[in-house]
Amino acid sequence: MLRYCLTKNKGFPSSFFVGLFFAWSIFLLSVANDAYAVTMHIDKPKIRAQIASGGSESGAITVVNTTEDSVDVKAYLEDWIYSPTQDGAKDFAPPGTTPLSCAPWINFYPAEFTLSAFGAQQVFYSVRVPPGVEGGHYAVLFFETAMGTTKNEEGVDIVIKGRIGSLFYIEAGAVKRKAVLSDLAVTGRQGEYKIDAVLKNIGNVDITAKGAFNIIDNKGMVFARGQFNDVYTFAGEQAKISSTFSKSIPAGNYDLIITLDLGDMPLIQEAQITFGSYGEVTNVTPKE
Repeated sequence: MLRYCLTKNKGFPSSFFVGLFFAWSIFLLSVANDAYAVTMHIDKPKIRAQIASGGSESGAITVVNTTEDSVDVKAYLEDWIYSPTQDGAKDFAPPGTTPLSCAPWINFYPAEFTLSAFGAQQVFYSVRVPPGVEGGHYAVLFFETAMGTTKNEEGVDIVIKGRIGSLFYIEAGAVKRKAVLSDLAVTGRQGEYKIDAVLKNIGNVDITAKGAFNIIDNKGMVFARGQFNDVYTFAGEQAKISSTFSKSIPAGNYDLIITLDLGDMPLIQEAQITFGSYGEVTNVTPKE
């Protein structure tokens, strides 16, 4: 997902900063009807590591210039969190300013370098986890380069910059990946229905939940099925999952089975659901 922000520095030109597009990335930003594009890619858009408390791990990220022009690159750390939409979009903050930041644990070099035409550069990093720390912590290592210049309506030079990032997911010490569902509701009637629930991350690491549901009768016949939206949470966060289905279901009792993939293991929630003679939902009772 691309993000843009405009900063004004006293005595210096304003700058556009183009945010992440993670994976063999191409950046494109149009300003004043002019298009600017930088093509760089990295071999590790995501770095997930399990490290013991007090332990360390190191590695390297390869940054590649796919153009015939040399480019100057600056590397720097920031924090990242999931946006309130919980749909995978990310917000960024200065390093070490969010509760689950691991930016202070990361060292890297070089911080500045020049990529020759079609050239590549390895950036080496090390992560050292403080003693006594457990759970998920997060940061991003950005690689930024100038894309060009233009003028704004006032004739002031605008410097266009693009950046690509490697996301760090550091799981320190004992890892607990666990979630629960609550506030289950099925609404609608006459063949048009919606299922809502709230997923709460009660573990100590991030969870990406992907899932589906089935409505079956006591003979195992499937009357309806569908997919939920993917949701992304850090420890302690919650997100709403929803799905819809269009199906005329005869009056009676059925089993609603929700299955969510949490990565390490599935989360399965069952409920009894009752449909009335007019297709209305008369009861939804979660099973223990």
